[in-house]
Amino acid sequence: MHKLFPLYTERLYNFSVDEFRCKDNLFGRSGSEFCNRGLPVTGINPLLVEGLQFFREYFGVPATITSPYRCLAYNRSIGSGDSSQHPKGTAADITLKGIRCEEVMKIAEQHQLFTGRGLYPDDNFCHFDVRNGLLASPKTPIARWVKKDGKYIDVVNFDDYL
Repeated sequence: MHKLFPLYTERLYNFSVDEFRCKDNLFGRSGSEFCNRGLPVTGINPLLVEGLQFFREYFGVPATITSPYRCLAYNRSIGSGDSSQHPKGTAADITLKGIRCEEVMKIAEQHQLFTGRGLYPDDNFCHFDVRNGLLASPKTPIARWVKKDGKYIDVVNFDDYL
């Protein structure tokens, strides 16, 4: 059995292992370089799961992971760069049933959750990652961006988008 979490915890909360598996063969992308719905050898970072569960409990609605772990081959095949956090098991894109992505991001900002935050209002999802940990202190670098009208914009805060 492939371990979901490295050493830290076995808690899945409201999530299942399958929700974190790479989506490579679901979209017809398979071959020896693809992991075929695998998980990273090191497991999914448990801080990521902790943060995603926070949203589930805060809003009281199901959270859907639209883009979980991605093996490097799959990540490249969909046009994402090698520096992406998804192949590291430290990132997920999510939607929450009936909640606008702007509302989810507002709560992430208020609670200083996640150190990588991407807002995708055209597609109503958020990207969250734990590149520098789950909780941001005043000195923690936070990556923030918005993808709007097909363009990525690095932002200092989301004030103009929330």
